[in-house]
Amino acid sequence: GTVDRRPCVPDMLFAGFKITAAVVATALHLLVDRGLLRYDDPVCAAWKEFAQNGKEGITVRQALAHQARLQHAIPANFSMETLMDSQVMMKAVEEAKPLQGPPQKSLYHPYIWWIWAGLLQACTKQGVSQFIKQEIAVPLDIEKEFRLGLDGSVAEELLAGLSFEL
Repeated sequence: GTVDRRPCVPDMLFAGFKITAAVVATALHLLVDRGLLRYDDPVCAAWKEFAQNGKEGITVRQALAHQARLQHAIPANFSMETLMDSQVMMKAVEEAKPLQGPPQKSLYHPYIWWIWAGLLQACTKQGVSQFIKQEIAVPLDIEKEFRLGLDGSVAEELLAGLSFEL
């Protein structure tokens, strides 16, 4: 991709793709702590549409531990637009069939955050961005520094440039 040569300023926001998964996982742990979710419950107890194609027994614990065997759960011929479309990605997770093998083995799931996001959304009946802002960013006083998605309230010059090819 290309390099953004503008000087960095204190209010500049950067894309943090993989950190999103850690924050969504933290949100799921909050739900467990509050008694709204249990690690040994099947994911489909909260997210009914997940119970397709042999995923009925996958537990929250297995999903959090990268043991769901869904590391391939992305649409064919995906693009950056596809990866940013929550409806398309969650539908792909719902329709995916787990790979064969024991669930005890952890296998890196590059798009795991979509599994966790679907579960979070099903449990809270809120959008993931809204829940993260309300329950994590605001209490930590980092809502200006940490956002999931953009709502048009950030000036273009405060967005660090990013370009790459898939």
